[in-house]
Amino acid sequence: MNLADYTALDATALAALVRAGEVTPDELASLAREAMERTDPRINALVEWFADPGPGMAEGPLAGVPFLLKDLSTSCAGRRMEMGSRQAQGYVAQADSLLVQRWKAAGVRLLGRANTPEYGICGTTEPLVNGPTRNPWALDRTAGGSSGGSAAAVAAGIVPAAHGSDGGGSVRIPASCCGLVGLKVSRGRVTSAPNDGERLLGLAVNFVVSRSVRDTALHLDLVGRPAPGDPFEVPHLPDAYADLRPADAPLRIGVVDGTRWPTSPKVHPEVAAAVHETARVLSELGHHIEAAAIEFDPDAYNSVVVGAFSLSAAATADWLTRTTGRPATAEYLEPITLAHIDHGRRLTGLDAYALETRANSVRRRVAGCLAGLDAVITPTIAQLPIPLGSAWGMTEGISAYDFGMDQEWWIPFTAVFNVTGQPAISLPLAMSSDGLPIGVQIAAGHGREDLLIRLALQLEVAMPWAGRRPPVHAGRVGD
Repeated sequence: MNLADYTALDATALAALVRAGEVTPDELASLAREAMERTDPRINALVEWFADPGPGMAEGPLAGVPFLLKDLSTSCAGRRMEMGSRQAQGYVAQADSLLVQRWKAAGVRLLGRANTPEYGICGTTEPLVNGPTRNPWALDRTAGGSSGGSAAAVAAGIVPAAHGSDGGGSVRIPASCCGLVGLKVSRGRVTSAPNDGERLLGLAVNFVVSRSVRDTALHLDLVGRPAPGDPFEVPHLPDAYADLRPADAPLRIGVVDGTRWPTSPKVHPEVAAAVHETARVLSELGHHIEAAAIEFDPDAYNSVVVGAFSLSAAATADWLTRTTGRPATAEYLEPITLAHIDHGRRLTGLDAYALETRANSVRRRVAGCLAGLDAVITPTIAQLPIPLGSAWGMTEGISAYDFGMDQEWWIPFTAVFNVTGQPAISLPLAMSSDGLPIGVQIAAGHGREDLLIRLALQLEVAMPWAGRRPPVHAGRVGD
């Protein structure tokens, strides 16, 4: 197998070749390293490539397929987890999270750690400690965040899929920016055991970014199940997600754009056109399409999102101070991280309790808006991938709440589904006139990842993206 062959195949296809004896896990690891060496100096997706990745597992559905962990949210025994922060530099995890255990049991070859913004707070990956991750489609543009390193690495052909986490859009935003499939699973679908019941007051989930719908479905089969002691469990399908077929029965699907959103964001014309083209294609495929609106109280919503990130930041900072001896000061932390820590420390117990009441009001209102619909489509982000530095959290003196409001101009559509707990997927269904990916988001009812997978499979055929390659890609001849 050569590098062009490796980068052309998804994880499902690579695993099949391993099982057939046509390629070995060591050969795949060597090709992934070659892909990294060709592309990462230009995009800065990785913070570490493991010199000793450990053995490639010959059994399991993913049979030695190369994989990356985001440098945040889940632990791997004996590996550093530095959270994009100077405060966490050198921290080594003592045990595998259950999620990592499941990936190892599935056979993936863990080859490195992917870049992330400090504490995962920003929607763009530009941490001071590691430098910015650049979009393989345009090096002056963001790869998104907070799973930006993972998304850039997948888009550039280093690995076919990589770990991501999503507390406000952190899988879907980089998937949209980098032309990938990004599923935010339902609240309760993927366990956070053993160290957490839920992250960010239930807003955050772990999963993957990938190039194909079938890889996303396979990972859902491998890691999307509960563990003893989880706060609650999501009902699972009797059959495998990887065995699902494209949607056939007509579905009732709502279309939401910036004019029917509480904050009325200004959506880039090419992004809006991609949403409406997706609606047109779905209509031609036999689905019932109708205009829809999503309503909620923006102040209640923002207080929940900012409060959840701020409480988590304050707790993380205190834990790191105890663990590393580094205080939560400007010597070790960026301005927007310090703003969230300050906000989190100011919240009382009663304030924290009130966040759940506000989250409930958002959930109930959104559920009412979507009653009778099987799914809803929206932009994933309101703009094309934005220039690096244009939404960076380095503004001195800005409050956590004001920073959250300042992000509404480009990422208004994702975090509401973290608050509601619904699954939502970003699909790379369009390209801009200047060659940038455009993601379209589809959300469904809680626990209905099956519906999203079936719709995504249908759109993957009707609006294919598999042949697209960014300018920075390991498989491009002569690059």
